[in-house]
Amino acid sequence: MATHPHNPIGISISDFFTTTINFTIVIAFANGATGFTVGIEELGSLDTIAPAVSKGNTTLLEWINEDMAKLGAEKFFHSAYEKTLLDVYGADYEDTLVVEPGQAAS
Repeated sequence: MATHPHNPIGISISDFFTTTINFTIVIAFANGATGFTVGIEELGSLDTIAPAVSKGNTTLLEWINEDMAKLGAEKFFHSAYEKTLLDVYGADYEDTLVVEPGQAAS
């Protein structure tokens, strides 16, 4: 298992709280630390990371949209997660953290 990326006080603390909305840190910590679980799995609105193009650049916009559709059909982002992040965040959060292009977030 990968080393957890965040150890705020020391592994012996009884509770772990965060003031950040970025729960990937909490998920990674709980996944890498024995006896810890994520108590609140969602707080605030979901964020989406997506490419952007300058207004009017239809050539680039169409290319990105076509490429993203191909990557989504191949489940590219799930495959990349499984190869690189599965040890950090675990399988329980894969569908929460990874949304293929063209799919609505759950």
